[in-house]
Amino acid sequence: MSNRKHSNLLGWHTRQYLTQAAKYLVLLAFTFVIVMPLLWMVLTSLKPEQDVQAWPPKWIPNPVTFTSYERAFDMLPIGRFFLNSIVLAALVVVSNVIFCSLAAYSLSRKRFRGADIIFSLILMSMMIPVHVRIIPMYQMSLNMGLQDTYLGMALPIAVTGFGIFLMRQFFVTLPKEVEDAAAIDGCGDWGILFRIVIPMARPAIISLAIFAFVWSFEDFLWPMLITSSVDMRPIQVGITLFQGLVIYEWGPVMATTTLTIIPMLIFYICLQKYFVQGMTTGAVKG
Repeated sequence: MSNRKHSNLLGWHTRQYLTQAAKYLVLLAFTFVIVMPLLWMVLTSLKPEQDVQAWPPKWIPNPVTFTSYERAFDMLPIGRFFLNSIVLAALVVVSNVIFCSLAAYSLSRKRFRGADIIFSLILMSMMIPVHVRIIPMYQMSLNMGLQDTYLGMALPIAVTGFGIFLMRQFFVTLPKEVEDAAAIDGCGDWGILFRIVIPMARPAIISLAIFAFVWSFEDFLWPMLITSSVDMRPIQVGITLFQGLVIYEWGPVMATTTLTIIPMLIFYICLQKYFVQGMTTGAVKG
């Protein structure tokens, strides 16, 4: 009887190990598929010109050279493109953090008629594709004289439904007793918000800032439509200008594309410890 139990236990452990091994293999396969294009992009940007389109492909650059980066800066105003992207990202991050936090606090703490309807409409707005709104937004921006301006590029994503939803879900998890105690001590609504609620909501705010930063850097269609001059284009739109300059030389293209991911990586690495906490807190309470 004991041998039978031992064999059953051994078989159960074996199945567990095989299951875990299969999961890790699947994860490694997905990781390989995701990382491979990025790795190829970075390595190609460091190759000599004659090795970029060599066949069979050469994975390891030999020697490592930054010629593609130098040529990219010579061909296009990459520095100006990056400046535009940084200014746009700053506007989008600041506006989302401020206005989404204010709207979310009102919807989570202030009870007024129509609050649930407004929140439902905000959630419904997240289901409307941006391509449906692109023509009205473009016409409104032209009428307001926002073409070729930073404000014109930032306005459509200055406040987002997802940002309001994220902050609202976090605010409802905060203990209201702390706010009640502050109100008893004579703290007003603005004091409670900026002295009590905002410091407690730092993980959610940083999560929203990361999302807004990525939105601004990956947004392509709207900046391309609203800008007409080269000097106002962000980096993700400026890369397309290589199409008219170099057709077969992929080194500068890969170099510029590699540079575009560096700000997002730095921003995320610096704030990653708050990101998971901000996304998970509030997921258990609606």
